[in-house]
Amino acid sequence: MMSSEKAETFADGIRVKAPAGFGFKVLQEGLSGFITVSDSAIAEALRTYLVLTGSNIDRATLAAVLADA
Repeated sequence: MMSSEKAETFADGIRVKAPAGFGFKVLQEGLSGFITVSDSAIAEALRTYLVLTGSNIDRATLAAVLADA
């Protein structure tokens, strides 16, 4: 299992230092693999698909992402 000292990302919904036990096991059984992406890739996707995100983001995070556009 992968672990790191820090989990620094603005994507707080997926900010973890290591995958959680039971949930990780379920995902391993159902997915063909995992990938990691940078904060800049997440930000670009957010800017591209903003109309699909609804209200599932707080204003401060949205403002910070949009400021880098």
